[in-house]
Amino acid sequence: MELLSRLGKYNILSGILLQNSISISAIRLNDYSFQLKKQIQIYTGLKTEFPEGGFDVWVDGKRGNASIGDLSSLYIAQKQDLSIVLSDEDQHLSVLAKAARVVSINFDEFIRRTVKDQHMIQIYNLIKRAA
Repeated sequence: MELLSRLGKYNILSGILLQNSISISAIRLNDYSFQLKKQIQIYTGLKTEFPEGGFDVWVDGKRGNASIGDLSSLYIAQKQDLSIVLSDEDQHLSVLAKAARVVSINFDEFIRRTVKDQHMIQIYNLIKRAA
């Protein structure tokens, strides 16, 4: 979420949203600070999704080392046949995504595939290093 916020600050997120549909689990978003949520929610192209009925049954027995926010992201992706973009901090989710048969991609790879402007990719790399 922090990376999304920084991408928004440098106008990279707007370009990505023109080409891609990105959704965030509302439960996952609530795990973050009010200020960060405010910075992210200004992007109308960024959808906030709530896990619909059946989540409570689906999540039973899957808790392990994953948060409810992580699991809600997987549930939404599975139910809507979506892919998950994972940051370096979310690598534990790749194992859960495989088990749930949800396609996942690393955030760096997602940027390389979607951002065509090399200057923006350089800015992204600088933002990531500054974190």
